Amino acid sequence: MPISYILILPFTLGQSDIKGGSGTKFKAGDTILLRDALNTMLVESSNSIASAFARLAGEKLILQDRQNSD
Repeated sequence: MPISYILILPFTLGQSDIKGGSGTKFKAGDTILLRDALNTMLVESSNSIASAFARLAGEKLILQDRQNSD
């Protein structure tokens, strides 16, 4: 899957993603494109987006691992 496609995928923040700190304030249920989320995480230092990225990456790695073991 090309990176240009991945960057336009939307994802939704969960309650566990919401953290205090600087940057744009998000709430659970907010949806953002990965491209915009990456920019928000890196430029504004958004802890909520960093948490959501970690959760999303973990979910994808677990799914990939399960598919590879079948």
